[in-house]
Amino acid sequence: QNRAAVYTYITTELQEAAAALPANSNGVVNLNSLSVGALSAKAALLDKKYAEAANYAESVINAGRYTLTNLGTEFNVNSAEIIWDNSAGMDASIKSYFYQRATLPYLRLTEVYLIAAEANFLLGNTTKAQSFYTAIGQRSGYGPSTVSIANIRSLWNNELRREGSIYSSILRWGTAQTLSSRGFVEGKHNRFPIPQNVIDTNPQMRQNPGY
Repeated sequence: QNRAAVYTYITTELQEAAAALPANSNGVVNLNSLSVGALSAKAALLDKKYAEAANYAESVINAGRYTLTNLGTEFNVNSAEIIWDNSAGMDASIKSYFYQRATLPYLRLTEVYLIAAEANFLLGNTTKAQSFYTAIGQRSGYGPSTVSIANIRSLWNNELRREGSIYSSILRWGTAQTLSSRGFVEGKHNRFPIPQNVIDTNPQMRQNPGY
């Protein structure tokens, strides 16, 4: 019940933001209605609302505001596939962890294509799923050419290393138990701990189980 309430709150906020923001913004630091659409696609996929995820993702793709770039240029400053980014002046120690990329975007079009591929596949729309899957796979030279849920998951891992979405993906897929050798505990690490200062400010808030 709490999860449903949180999801409703998030989607309501995103819908209101999309309605209030312009379709285009000056640069990628500021959100616009399309970047909010990409966030809505992520939220819907995490909640396994596949029809909503597909619709949001396809709306962003079909708008034509962002385009996939050539391999090796995805993280260039002013890359046409970066949807939302605020990593200018990123600390060098952080940059080194992220493969010395020029940018560290919160959102880029590659992820939206992967959302569209996964959501459509799970809806049984295999032709659409194949199209989105192929667009990303061919660019990177990724091996398997035929779309399947296993290949889509592998492509997520191949494309989005250290971009902040893999952990939530393996939780969504139900494969997090494969991380048990690295300390993953089922029922605990499915959620992050709530910061103590937040609990101190909100005495009725309870810490997540296991922390």
